[in-house]
Amino acid sequence: MEKMEKPINILIKKAQGNRTLEKFASDCDINYTTIKKILNNIKDFSYDDLSKIFTKIADNAENNVTFGELMYKAGFIDLNKCGTLIIVPTNLAETPIALADGIKELTQEDVHIIQQYIKTKKKC
Repeated sequence: MEKMEKPINILIKKAQGNRTLEKFASDCDINYTTIKKILNNIKDFSYDDLSKIFTKIADNAENNVTFGELMYKAGFIDLNKCGTLIIVPTNLAETPIALADGIKELTQEDVHIIQQYIKTKKKC
């Protein structure tokens, strides 16, 4: 019986496009071994590590693969659990945020709004 490929692996390969994995890793400024480890067992990585890696992958992706898609396929987003989708990166000042309607660069005002939202929002 053939092993089914994980959704995150399919998406990373889509982001890779026609490049070799070595070239893709180099373009993303990620160690080749790190990408291989993600493809073999994503559970070995923390949320923070994957957030940083997926940001680099999304910035260098082909086929319009986004940070939000990567986080969703990796299992960090449950669209059925909450009505509003917000992914809050570790460093709000340097990382784009994935919203329900796409990706946008954060302004200082956005950072303030998100910080206030986090303080007042109850868990889903």
